Amino acid sequence: MNRFLRYVCSLPLVRLKVTESGNYTCFTSNSEANGSLTFRVLIKQKPVVTLRHGEELECRAVGYPPPIIHWYQFAVSGLPPTDQPITPFLASAVAVAMTLTLLLAILLYKYKQKPKYEIRWKIIEAVNGNDYIFLDPSHLPYSEKWEFPRENLCFGKILGAGAFGKVMEATAYGLGEEETGTKVAVKMLKPRAHSTEKEALMSELKILSHLGQHNNVVNLLGACTQGGKCAARTVTTRATRTVATCAARTVTTHTCTYDVLEAEETLALDMEQLLNISHQVAHGMDFLSSRNCIHRDVAARNVLLTHGRVAKICDFGLARDIMNDSNYVVKGNARLPVKWMAPESIFDCVYTVQSDVWSYGILLWEIFSLGSSPYPDLPVDSRFYKLIRSGYQMSRPVLGTPEMYDVMSQCWHLDPHKRPTFQQIRQMINKQLDWTVEQVCDPAASVAGGCHVGGLCCAVCGRAVLRVACVWLGCAANSDTVSLCDPRTTVPSH
Repeated sequence: MNRFLRYVCSLPLVRLKVTESGNYTCFTSNSEANGSLTFRVLIKQKPVVTLRHGEELECRAVGYPPPIIHWYQFAVSGLPPTDQPITPFLASAVAVAMTLTLLLAILLYKYKQKPKYEIRWKIIEAVNGNDYIFLDPSHLPYSEKWEFPRENLCFGKILGAGAFGKVMEATAYGLGEEETGTKVAVKMLKPRAHSTEKEALMSELKILSHLGQHNNVVNLLGACTQGGKCAARTVTTRATRTVATCAARTVTTHTCTYDVLEAEETLALDMEQLLNISHQVAHGMDFLSSRNCIHRDVAARNVLLTHGRVAKICDFGLARDIMNDSNYVVKGNARLPVKWMAPESIFDCVYTVQSDVWSYGILLWEIFSLGSSPYPDLPVDSRFYKLIRSGYQMSRPVLGTPEMYDVMSQCWHLDPHKRPTFQQIRQMINKQLDWTVEQVCDPAASVAGGCHVGGLCCAVCGRAVLRVACVWLGCAANSDTVSLCDPRTTVPSH
């Protein structure tokens, strides 16, 4: 038996790493003896250099054999930086882009702040609990029967102008059988009106045609919607020449021109007639509520008093510069007639027939205070809002009887459901119309010449006989007074 056999065992070392360098020992043994062999494995590595930039330059190198580090300084000039994050061109481009973005943001902010023309009237489509669902007026039908030839209109003076358009006096030929034509008021937008403003005026046409005719509402006679500008014609009486009639001559305020009636057409208004005007407005509002229409801006400035002392409810928002009208206060992104608004409209943006009743109570206060601005001693600030929340009510106006003031107080009830309906208001005023008022005010309080406060122009002639020519409050010169005509120059002497 051969006792000298060779046995071979191998350990493959593949792709050794630097960390695998060191001593390797091979052990062997049998029943008679044992042995071992140790050998050292050294792995060569290419030098790897790591640089760290800071206050001091640090160079770290690893490898085998151990690398030798040498520092050298080279004088290099004229080479452009390869790692500069912002070049001058890029910096200029960024600055221009930021400037343009800022300008665009400013323009967008200004555009959003600019009030947009919209008809205040809303049509109720359905009631869901305490929520009203309003009808989109663009969905209302519009009949071609309302179209009227533009060439049959002969325009006169501008009755009012605002930020969105104007209202012009015109004579319409062909509306009736009269050859002399019919006096009308024409609403039209400015030449460069935005498409949304055109849609708003078109919505107004549809709402007016949907409501139908009523003696105490400004009625639609026709429209010119084809071939250019959209214009709406509303009815006026033959003797009423303008939107707001003052007295005896043309009166110009800072934004509106009033072409007034002749002196012989100016009739005295006593207490019974003021009550009659109040009743007519309630009658018109009762009609609107029966047609599920909410006005949202019931105020004396939106009541037209025509010849024969017929009151007509309207909306002159198109011809009113609300940006400069102190009756409209900035609230959020809108300008709202806060002093005429119900608490639920101010604080919760809820508009209902009951909120119109609140505004009607403010209108009554305007009429029986001879056109004074409501809440005359209260600016619209945090204190004003706090008082409205707490149920604050204005005191009885100068010509308001206790019975009439009771109607106002009921209109101003904090609970909308406890306010009277317009039909109930008509009944309450009807009772007062049965009374005869011999004097409007104390003769001792009459003044020589006259007075005018707010937009309700009144003049005192003789002994306590008021000549009131309009109930529409026009353009406000400031928050407290309106400069219209001077009765001493507009009321003829007798």
